[in-house]
Amino acid sequence: MIYSYFRAQYFNLQKLYFNVTLKFVFRLQIANSLNAKDLLFADKNKAIGKWH
Repeated sequence: MIYSYFRAQYFNLQKLYFNVTLKFVFRLQIANSLNAKDLLFADKNKAIGKWH
């Protein structure tokens, strides 16, 4: 029972990580196409500030 709970949490974490990575890559592509690097770095710093 406990094992299955942790396994479910692990898969949720993987899914979350995948979604975040996908969003970041998507924004990176948009930033490159628009050449708006300052927008990207502002977003990145916000994300770093949130996690640390």
